[in-house]
Amino acid sequence: VATIISLLSASTVAYVVAKYKFFGRNVLYVLAIIVMIVPSVGSTSATYKLIGDLGLFDNPLALLLLYSGGFGFQFLLLYGVFRSISWSYAEAAYVDGANDFLIFFKIMLPMAISSLIPLGVLNFIGFWNDYFTPFLYLKSQPTLAVGLQAFVNQMEYDANWPALFALMLFSMLPVIILFIIFQKQIMSNITTGGLKG
Repeated sequence: VATIISLLSASTVAYVVAKYKFFGRNVLYVLAIIVMIVPSVGSTSATYKLIGDLGLFDNPLALLLLYSGGFGFQFLLLYGVFRSISWSYAEAAYVDGANDFLIFFKIMLPMAISSLIPLGVLNFIGFWNDYFTPFLYLKSQPTLAVGLQAFVNQMEYDANWPALFALMLFSMLPVIILFIIFQKQIMSNITTGGLKG
């Protein structure tokens, strides 16, 4: 769910900034670069206070809110993708009576799917392996990464190596399955990028 929300928010922001002319568009682009420069650890205290003020401690909605940012690497990549798509497709759709919502979801987003799939896989891996955020905000609902670390900490007193390796293998399974499913799209995207370079 976090992967879908993250991709949707980043692609929406990137599309609007890339294709529509409005006051402050360049400021948003610069802001996206600044967001990438500032380390996320530097904003942890402010984020912690925000989640506390919203009353979202120990609530999975906190993670979805934190993962749904529209800026960063995804924004910059999708901004370039949407800039490279000709606006004549949208003009033809306007003539046929389509609105901005339909143009984005029916024309522009499907044309960017070759970039969205690798981004989605990277996002899924990042969210699946994220230790710090669930550890900080979901105390009574630990994720697999948090549970694995807790198991490692417990091994100081009772070493159970077979169980640890079984847990590590189990934690890698979704990522391996995801890669097997989307390996053609990922590899074709890398090959195309290499040919263009």
